[in-house]
Amino acid sequence: MKNASKYCICFGAVRDYSVVNLYSPSTNSDGVKVYGPAFGGYVNGVFGRYGDDVVSVQCSETGAPFLQYNFTGGGDCIGFKCVNIDAKTLACLAVVYAGLSTEFMYNIEFDGVHGYAPQNACKVASDTSTKVVSGIAFRNVDAMAGAGVIVQTVIVDRLTLDNVARISRPRLRAS
Repeated sequence: MKNASKYCICFGAVRDYSVVNLYSPSTNSDGVKVYGPAFGGYVNGVFGRYGDDVVSVQCSETGAPFLQYNFTGGGDCIGFKCVNIDAKTLACLAVVYAGLSTEFMYNIEFDGVHGYAPQNACKVASDTSTKVVSGIAFRNVDAMAGAGVIVQTVIVDRLTLDNVARISRPRLRAS
């Protein structure tokens, strides 16, 4: 994908969907955006440069001036797994946004989050209210970022952090 004006790929009202090996040399916003209702998603390999979040899963979005944000009425996000993000972004690499009190987020997993993000490698938050989400996991995170994992204005029941590190400066890897 190249020069997307908004998202490279946007899903909403979907079941059993997948993305494999998405690459963008440059885009203005998210690489993969998932809006609820969304069930059984799988993403494997997101690479390149992004202007906002690299992979974002959220029930719904309110108050935004973009037509794409109103593409579905919103709904539950259940069963999403993303493996192998290795990208550079201007915001976050992996994001989970809780929605309205009637929407549920359950079993969302990111495994292998690498690259560069000036804000956070991984983020769980809510724009609309303090809300409870359940079964959120971040594994094998070693991005150079402002923070490894941040949780804001949301309560997470069963948060799993496994092998999570924030790298504050580049390191050389042996070839």
